Amino acid sequence: RVFDLPFDSMYPVNVGETLIFPEFRLEVSRARHNLLNKPELPASDLCGASKRIYGVDGFDEIQAYGYIESLDFMITCSDNTRIMMASGISALLNGFQTAKEKAPNILLRQTTNKQPPEEYGRLLSKYHAAVSLPFHHENLERKGGWVLSEYMDRAGQVLQEQNPASVLLNPEPYRWYQIGYEIV
Repeated sequence: RVFDLPFDSMYPVNVGETLIFPEFRLEVSRARHNLLNKPELPASDLCGASKRIYGVDGFDEIQAYGYIESLDFMITCSDNTRIMMASGISALLNGFQTAKEKAPNILLRQTTNKQPPEEYGRLLSKYHAAVSLPFHHENLERKGGWVLSEYMDRAGQVLQEQNPASVLLNPEPYRWYQIGYEIV
């Protein structure tokens, strides 16, 4: 409702589904998002949360159902590049199993401001991706008090100790990037 997207652009997905498009393949697996960093929060406490947190009305149900219905995605491009997006807490092993089977080239993995960099580095190593990129990492400084560059440097060191073939990049928050292959 808020973004007024055309229905032709929306594809509902379920766990275990694979959608095949001309340019890419999308595989869906179960995830578990954290609920505003308070998993014990009862649904009744969400009333007005979107207004308090984001300054926008109408997102309370999305917050609640997003927690329950969180999904991870594996995108396989036509050139066989595999990009995995993993979010939330690691209560389930589905994402690790998908990564083991599909070997992502690129991993986009959510951070949390309550997670020390060493723990984040060890978490990333379980995906065995060649390149890992964080998202929601702007919250590390804003909400967690971490120095972003120091956090990512330390997490990257731990990742490489665990998996020497992997690297963690630290993209600038809120900036668009283009991903591609280049030989220089």
